[in-house]
Amino acid sequence: MSYPKRTLLLFICVAALFGVAYLTSLTTGNTEDALREQIVAEWEAKVNQNFGAVYDMTANAYKKMVKRDKFLQRGHISVKEYSVKELKIADSGKEARAVIEFITSQMGFEFTFKSKETWIWEDGAWHLNISPVPLTLPGMSGRSGKSPAP
Repeated sequence: MSYPKRTLLLFICVAALFGVAYLTSLTTGNTEDALREQIVAEWEAKVNQNFGAVYDMTANAYKKMVKRDKFLQRGHISVKEYSVKELKIADSGKEARAVIEFITSQMGFEFTFKSKETWIWEDGAWHLNISPVPLTLPGMSGRSGKSPAP
């Protein structure tokens, strides 16, 4: 094979590789579709009460603060159904916000709630960014045992 033909063949192969890489980047990564897939996987896990899968989706910082067994011991609500209502990725592409409406059933009554979630892009995937800090409401004692200042 002559030198020009080899060069042309090499050029076509390199162009094809870049084309495949570009098309792959359109279907994976920090896109809205990829984020929506993670959110659906999270909420399907909640519907199926697979909270280990939910834990696996959390951000690394959360996993450093809360161990898996502690997460699984926490009380989790029973989700009957859900719907992704809003989804917005920040301009940086590294953070996103989602609003999910879900239905839960307690003592024979159905209740509808909205959950506002923050997702972050880390280690090549979307991760649920939840706070490891326990909820303290006004009038409740904090970690120190003292009531918060008015």
